[in-house]
Amino acid sequence: MKTLLVGILMISTCAVGYSIGHLTAAQQSPKQTMLLTDDMSSLPAKEARMWITEIPPGGQTPKHRHPGDVLAYVLEGSVLHTVEGKKPVTYSAGQAFHETGEVHWAINPSQTVPLKILAVQIADKGQPLTVPQKMTNAAGGTP
Repeated sequence: MKTLLVGILMISTCAVGYSIGHLTAAQQSPKQTMLLTDDMSSLPAKEARMWITEIPPGGQTPKHRHPGDVLAYVLEGSVLHTVEGKKPVTYSAGQAFHETGEVHWAINPSQTVPLKILAVQIADKGQPLTVPQKMTNAAGGTP
């Protein structure tokens, strides 16, 4: 009977740990809210998109790139922005930066403060907002 109780306790502990791990991973996912998608009347083959990306404390985006150009403005928190092959740069609330189609990822370095970025993209019509890129291990210099 004692062995059965110990077994049940171990299984329960593993199940709770597994659930908490998945909950934590889900909480770390960035959230994108699309605000606007519109044709550019002065550039007939282009469209503009505006969105907000929210990254929870300690979270990060997957490695990716954007077709076209993206102008980004940090609304809240700070971002550790890494372009593949370049040194990471930290941008804080009130600062802006320009992405030109390079492979990159963003990390919220704070463990307590959420990160919120407003982004505007100008790209060819029909292009995806984001193009995921293959992750490499830590030795390869990516998250």
